[in-house]
Amino acid sequence: MMSYVKKDMGKKKSIKLIVMIPAYNEEKTISQVISSIPRKIEGISEVEVLVIDDGSTDNTVEVSKEAGADYVVVGSGIWKSKDPISALRKLEEMVS
Repeated sequence: MMSYVKKDMGKKKSIKLIVMIPAYNEEKTISQVISSIPRKIEGISEVEVLVIDDGSTDNTVEVSKEAGADYVVVGSGIWKSKDPISALRKLEEMVS
């Protein structure tokens, strides 16, 4: 894997990766998904996990937190829109 080096500075750029996982009633599988995400990746300074729960009626939120998600955002129907840009704008409003 390549590292990004800015020529004029000679230092490796710090890159943070946030893995976004949309979820709806995923309590049975979300733990395995979160635990399968590598937390150390060459060339990436930090890896974080963001679970976007879309109003689950099960224990997805609690299981996500227990499994090590760094952030859990609870919404209601943000992914129901057929327009992904609208969904991302709603998500941005929620976390701002």
